[in-house]
Amino acid sequence: MAFDGMGHEAAGEITGIQRHHILFNALNTPQAIDRRPKRDIRVALVFPKARSRGIIMEKLVELGTRHIQPLLSQRGVDAPDTQRLLTQAITACKQCGINNLPTISAALTLKDFITSKPINPVLLQPTGNTATPEADPITLVIGPEGGFSPEELTLIPYDYWSLGKQVLRSETACLAAVARLGI
Repeated sequence: MAFDGMGHEAAGEITGIQRHHILFNALNTPQAIDRRPKRDIRVALVFPKARSRGIIMEKLVELGTRHIQPLLSQRGVDAPDTQRLLTQAITACKQCGINNLPTISAALTLKDFITSKPINPVLLQPTGNTATPEADPITLVIGPEGGFSPEELTLIPYDYWSLGKQVLRSETACLAAVARLGI
């Protein structure tokens, strides 16, 4: 089975392997099959340390996230390599059977992200409302370990959503929130 990353897949056979590509003969007409959850979930996050990024990407793909927007913040580590994130997303798609790659954008500062007018944004924040947001599509905004700085929080005009009283690591909070939104 092969997929194109845009929701199409076909059964076939590999007819050759070359240095930078594989020759594939489709045995049937490619079918459009979307295995992601129905809800259009987008995630804008300040990625934690590099060692956690692969796991986050893998799980976001498995959970059907449609768009991933890396953010830069005062408390963030650095901008992730977009090509590396894409490679991790491709690997996750192959492993879990989802045939739609998420869109992965270049990192933006928080201010530039806010200016870009994301669709139905909600900030994951411990002081937020615990009722699960209903918007579809929805953009989940997740800060760095320790949260956005007080100055950054004054810039954010979005509703706050909380997963509860416990304090979670940013990668745990990100994945728990996406899982809850996708159910």
